[in-house]
Amino acid sequence: GGETAPDVDRAANLLNLVLDPNLRCIDFQHRHRIERAGRRSDVVRFFGNLAQEDVHLLLINNANPVYALPQGGGITQAMERDRLFTVVFTPFMDETAALADLIFPVSVPLESWDEYSGKTGILSLLQPAMGTWRESPAVGDVMIKVALKKSATMPDYKTWLMDHFYRKEIVSGKGQWLQAVQKGGQFSKPLTQVTDPPQPMMVAPEFQQPATNGDSSKKDDLHFIAVPSIRFFDGRGANRSWLCEIPDPLTKVAWQTTVMAHPETVTAVDAEHGDVVLIKTDSGQAEAILYATEQVRPGTLVMAMGQGHTQLGRYAKHIGINPQVLLTPKLSSITGGPIFTANVTSLSVTDKHVPMAHTDGSRIQHGRKIALSVTWDELHAHSQSGDTQSEKTHSGESGHAESLTMEGFPFTLPLKEGYDPKRDFYAAHKHDTYRWGMVVDLDKCIGCAACGAACYAENNVPVVGKEFCAQGREMSWLRVQRYLEEDENQPVSGFMPMMCQHCGNAPCEPVCPVYATYHSD
Repeated sequence: GGETAPDVDRAANLLNLVLDPNLRCIDFQHRHRIERAGRRSDVVRFFGNLAQEDVHLLLINNANPVYALPQGGGITQAMERDRLFTVVFTPFMDETAALADLIFPVSVPLESWDEYSGKTGILSLLQPAMGTWRESPAVGDVMIKVALKKSATMPDYKTWLMDHFYRKEIVSGKGQWLQAVQKGGQFSKPLTQVTDPPQPMMVAPEFQQPATNGDSSKKDDLHFIAVPSIRFFDGRGANRSWLCEIPDPLTKVAWQTTVMAHPETVTAVDAEHGDVVLIKTDSGQAEAILYATEQVRPGTLVMAMGQGHTQLGRYAKHIGINPQVLLTPKLSSITGGPIFTANVTSLSVTDKHVPMAHTDGSRIQHGRKIALSVTWDELHAHSQSGDTQSEKTHSGESGHAESLTMEGFPFTLPLKEGYDPKRDFYAAHKHDTYRWGMVVDLDKCIGCAACGAACYAENNVPVVGKEFCAQGREMSWLRVQRYLEEDENQPVSGFMPMMCQHCGNAPCEPVCPVYATYHSD
């Protein structure tokens, strides 16, 4: 995000028009709920006015602006006012709660009723997935008892939700309410997006126009980019130990915050992979572990957000780096949104070299047939020649796989024809008329490791920490392995889910919430 963000949005819209001229894949009816949220400029203006206006009470629910905004966004100064009494509703001691006058513990979403519709025209319900963990009430129940005069007729937030949907005629009657709870919401049928297809237009000139240049940076300058983390998002999940232990999908580094740079950039500062570098911008400075990869452009430094907390518990406090210290608190002059890029004024290597807690054995497959892939041209050529065999399938590395049979492929398939007593360590238990097997569509796997996170949470898999992860002692039952093409000119990632290896008798079976491995006919 920055001054060029509108150009990126325009390019994405034009590409959608090229790929889908009738715009059938775009929903113009169900607007996203995020449009109702205040823009960054509104948030900054709000906190800036708190320091000047005669406001005596500030309520903050489930937000951590002291951490999420560069240089605090003015909220630190506002909360330090003697006449302003700040109440933070949160079950966690984060940076904003540490500055509050009153911390009001509330229940977590897993034990609460709520509504979280992401789009207009759709009702999404949140119901408790567990019993009450503590005596902390839901924030909705607090507001009903404190603010509503009808609290006598509204004993709890669940009742208020039901009444709200009745009055809005979104749900009619208790029976439809129970159906909505059972389905997770009330969903309308898809609407026709476009009645008349748009007229053909030439989009090539749009891509040939120079991008908006919002700064006076030179072409050879270094640029820093802060990107959201798929594990921590904006930092709210950094206090979950198993999210820290799950490695980043691209770097496969756990617990630590790295800065990714192209090998040319690494060489230019006389550094090596794993060195600690000092990054300086006009807004601040930070030390980070250098991760050399061809997956970023030369002259660009990329760091994921979400870590570097000064509060938020033992698994988040003083672990990793918060890239917000390198970003400007100024807003985009075009959109009023945040700027997640910065010009690097100085990049220097320190005398520190830190072992990374990475969980990948190697970035490439070394010619082994593990994560196989085939290019479209090769697949098309095989179909044209009538060759339906898999012997010529490209391995995605160097050379071709001889076959995908038991003799040429190093995996035992979880099927009757794949079982080989010479290769199975344990004797197989009887499968009378079925055998449970897990199937993953590798064309859809993006390496997010949500499956690994679910396994950690559901089965209470032990978390070993940064030091043991660096020694290769992570305890994950299943993980997603990332492999890069060996051709340096094509830094393309391939993901291979490594399934649980509990040999058909997994300890997760008795606790599976959807009975996926229930052993019965």
